[in-house]
Amino acid sequence: MKVLELCIRRDDLILRAIRRMDRVHAGIAFVVEEGNRLIGVVTDGDIRRAILDGVDLESSVEGLMTEDPVVVREGLADEEVVRLLQSAGFQERMPVWIPVVNDRGVLVDLRSRTDLVVHGGVKDDRAQTAMKPARILVIGGAGYIGSMLVHRLLDAGYSVTMLDRLLYGDASIQGLKDHPQFRMECGDTRHLDDLVPVIQKADAVVHLAELVGDPLCVREPRTTFEINYLATASIARICDYLQINRFVYLSSCSVYGARPNPDEILDEKSPLAPISLYAKMKINSERVILEMGTGNFSPCILRLGTVFGMSHRPRFDLVVNTLTAQAVRKRKIEIFGGNQWRPHVHVADVARAIQLVLESPIGEVGNEVFNVVGENRRIGEIAEDILEFLPNTEVIRYPDAVDPRNYRVSGEKAMRMLDFVPAVSVREGIRAIAEALESGEIEDHEDKQYSNAFASVGVPLDGAGLED
Repeated sequence: MKVLELCIRRDDLILRAIRRMDRVHAGIAFVVEEGNRLIGVVTDGDIRRAILDGVDLESSVEGLMTEDPVVVREGLADEEVVRLLQSAGFQERMPVWIPVVNDRGVLVDLRSRTDLVVHGGVKDDRAQTAMKPARILVIGGAGYIGSMLVHRLLDAGYSVTMLDRLLYGDASIQGLKDHPQFRMECGDTRHLDDLVPVIQKADAVVHLAELVGDPLCVREPRTTFEINYLATASIARICDYLQINRFVYLSSCSVYGARPNPDEILDEKSPLAPISLYAKMKINSERVILEMGTGNFSPCILRLGTVFGMSHRPRFDLVVNTLTAQAVRKRKIEIFGGNQWRPHVHVADVARAIQLVLESPIGEVGNEVFNVVGENRRIGEIAEDILEFLPNTEVIRYPDAVDPRNYRVSGEKAMRMLDFVPAVSVREGIRAIAEALESGEIEDHEDKQYSNAFASVGVPLDGAGLED
């Protein structure tokens, strides 16, 4: 990181400071005067607090800057670094980046707190907390995808806050409640009082909390509109206003809908043809979010294929999971149509794709749409895969029951720009689901807790998954 790219003057606008921070993926800007002598710092937290207090972003940074920042002197010995990290000033502020100045106070470099802790050989427990990473807010973190993402981010060292209504309980995050870097908040995405306090403390927001499934959305169109569109638009606007510039929204490949030519491979620029209320709300949300991405706010949209696989909150209302469960428990599966194409992707791969977006330079993923898919497979082929593991299964086919959704999707853009390569095949997913059912890990796959379709009417539904 080039330290000069983060330098601003005391009369520079707050907007300029924000742009400098975003350009180099940092949450700090250094205020310098002639000769690059450091006179203060401005952090993203300072800016968020100022916004909430009504400060105009066109005003200068001088009123926000901290005039006595934590600094490291050039050539500081390891034992002096240890004393700095253990000092009350450092422990109180916990800066992510620490400016390095020479004996004249001129800014010459910057160091990360993680680097200082590791290379300073600090053993003190308080100083080790200086390695606390960026803060991620996962809205809908107890759900099918959300719980996989929360576990993955914590394993990667992130600090994670989860906002969820816990409609399907908290079993998926039960083992995380004592995790030092995990915080759980109950709330409804339709209530601003629930959203603002958690969003303002985040460095990035991942939004997964929407109503899912055609039957539920058709039955509750008003609630679908409130949660899947109005609440989503509100979350994005709050992030934009508070300068939470990393925003990841989970959409669906169902926006591609019915295709006149199913042999066509669709990419992110292909025309959309939704046939369900759920898919139409996804498109509306995509559009309103991308329209906001004209300044520092840099949203990224992931269109998911049909998700499958075991999760910390299992679901058995998804095609691969459902057919596998039927084969294990009933030795019989029903295929309606069978020739229709679907892009499939494992739930663990989805969580990994989200992490890749969070860790990519914001300039590369901001205002972009990515298809997140694995294998394009016909529904009838899924049945053939299941028979390989469970050969004594009866397959009943209804060839005249045609599902109009029929499409194949390219994941080339995500592979090229995110280096996203799906790791779990449909066959591997089938094997894991079958093993979980046969071992008794899942006692009754038809229990209502495993299906989003049984959500109570009118109840806030944060935490539901996103798969069609």
